[in-house]
Amino acid sequence: MNIEKIERGLRDLRADFPLEDRVLQESIAVQAAYVHALRYWIGHDRPPTAEYLPADAIEHLVSADALVVTTEGVGIYPFSAQETDIRLHNGTHRPICTMCAVDALVILALWQSQARLETRCHACHRSLSFVVGAGSKPYPDAELSEVYIHLRNRQSRAEQPACGSLCTKIYFLCSHCAAVLPPGARYTLQEAQVIGQQFFAFQHGLLRAFPNGLEEVS
Repeated sequence: MNIEKIERGLRDLRADFPLEDRVLQESIAVQAAYVHALRYWIGHDRPPTAEYLPADAIEHLVSADALVVTTEGVGIYPFSAQETDIRLHNGTHRPICTMCAVDALVILALWQSQARLETRCHACHRSLSFVVGAGSKPYPDAELSEVYIHLRNRQSRAEQPACGSLCTKIYFLCSHCAAVLPPGARYTLQEAQVIGQQFFAFQHGLLRAFPNGLEEVS
């Protein structure tokens, strides 16, 4: 792993999408609602409806780009309520989609399990399928060494949510297509997973702080 590159990638991702800062700046009640939505996803493997959360909390969290309300339900990074070309399944949890490639590598820590990830190369559309672990690095299998993530930072979310802007620039590439990119523009799965774990670490803190979700502030 290239620690310097990981630190730079994490710094740029947080600058482009300061999700942690936005959520932690909200009131205790709004933070509890955020955890309520996150815990629903973890427990049910599907999006809650908008009616599942207080309307005022949804308004705050959507404004902060911490929730994405769609006709399919409420998405919460890293879980996508809408279909994407990145899918995870492990035989216990029902298959779910993620907002971007980095998101797919951190859900395993929330599930506390390993899972099979199915996607495609963003450039050549080659199918990619491999097992990813919940630990500090993915579990290797036949495909793993050939997959990279292109994390193209410095994408502003000023005009639209990250799921429709920044996330579209964070994707998987096969080794052949990744080889044409500058080294600083691609990350191995292990490097990208570390970036994702650090980016979403605050969610684990909130899950511990609000073990009962909205009941904590009712």
